[in-house]
Amino acid sequence: MTTRKTVKPSRGRLPNDPLDWVDGVGQTNSEETPAVTQQVAEKRENVSASPVQKQTLIERKQEITMSEVKNIEQSDRCVAIGEIRRVTEAVKKGNLEVRADASGLKGECAEAAQAINEMVAWFSQQQQQIDEFTNDMQHMSSEHDKGDIDVAIDATKFKGGFADMATGVNGMVFGHIAVKKKAMACLKAFAEGDFNAELELFPGKKVFINDTIELLRSNLKGFTNDMQHMSSEHDKGDIDVAIDATKFKGGFADMATG
Repeated sequence: MTTRKTVKPSRGRLPNDPLDWVDGVGQTNSEETPAVTQQVAEKRENVSASPVQKQTLIERKQEITMSEVKNIEQSDRCVAIGEIRRVTEAVKKGNLEVRADASGLKGECAEAAQAINEMVAWFSQQQQQIDEFTNDMQHMSSEHDKGDIDVAIDATKFKGGFADMATGVNGMVFGHIAVKKKAMACLKAFAEGDFNAELELFPGKKVFINDTIELLRSNLKGFTNDMQHMSSEHDKGDIDVAIDATKFKGGFADMATG
């Protein structure tokens, strides 16, 4: 009977142990060892490089996202500029009802479109004030021409500079009327025989009213004095005394001659 010699396994790995493919050691085939070692090295290199590739993909995604955001922003700017130009051209032609379409716009582009709309709305309000002021002024002028000199523009209907203009127009018109009334009051006194009725001295070019009133006063008083003198002299018996008609003009001269 032949006794088989039992070979104890080495303390190392068995030949062609599958684990040898992991770290490339323990191979009994010397020709295969370099190839296996190269494959393992490549696997390790791939494993170690995978985090870097992952980070690169994230950065790439961020770049794409930022690019898309920039494209959107650029698109919004183009739309906003187009709307602003459209509104500007319409306003130039007198259309104050036009508004920029801010729907779909975001951020600064939406704010720019809204600002344009607010500005055009302000222009529209000013135009309405101008139209209303013009209509009220024309109405006032028409009523004054008809003789209703108490009609005025209602300044409370307006705001800011338009209220100031309404107040100014009223002040100017009623200032002229006040001057006329004062002159007419003096003439009324003359007609009633009060040739000494006073009239305030008006400023600037309005003084022509004073000059006219004083000329009339001088003629009335002069004619009256001469007539009284002639009457007094006639009472004294000097019937040759007469009024010097050459001192007067027009109707006063005719009265003196008559």
